[in-house]
Amino acid sequence: IKNSLNPIWPPFTIRKAQLGGDDSQKQIKVTCFDWDSDGSHDLIGVAYTKVEELQSGQKLRWELINEKKKAKKSYRHSGVIESRIDVVTEYSFFDYIVGGCQLNFTIGIDFTGSNGDPKQPNSLHYLDPSIPVPFNQYTEALWAVGSVVQDYDTDKQFPAFGFGAKLNPSDRNASHEFALNGNPNNPY
Repeated sequence: IKNSLNPIWPPFTIRKAQLGGDDSQKQIKVTCFDWDSDGSHDLIGVAYTKVEELQSGQKLRWELINEKKKAKKSYRHSGVIESRIDVVTEYSFFDYIVGGCQLNFTIGIDFTGSNGDPKQPNSLHYLDPSIPVPFNQYTEALWAVGSVVQDYDTDKQFPAFGFGAKLNPSDRNASHEFALNGNPNNPY
């Protein structure tokens, strides 16, 4: 912070892994400099803390010590850093699953005209009739995601919906949601 003897730094984030992970006794060095535009920044002082102290949730106060100035009889410190630390836990996908979170895999397929004519090979909906089990980009994506997610879906039933298609040739507007099997009450 420029031109201030009492700077207030903006909040910042440091991951726990960068501070020693689960080692709560790991010592952390906090070094504070006085910024100079010519790049010759001056050391104000150094303070030490531990992960355990950072996680305490209390307002923290560290005296900055400059070893070069310590020899002076009247020297106490070069300044003080006061800080409040908020520890926020970021849970992983695995943490949610172990904690009992359940997933339901639902399929949605875009039938809008933006994907091209399904009779043309460059369409995302094109199914090559010469292949015994026709595949396209949609079936590939569904297979890739579904083969992983199915293990976390408790009932192993996957409702499948479409949007952007005219279900009857006489319809003037496209349907914005419809069950692919034609049964909205049981779209599995």
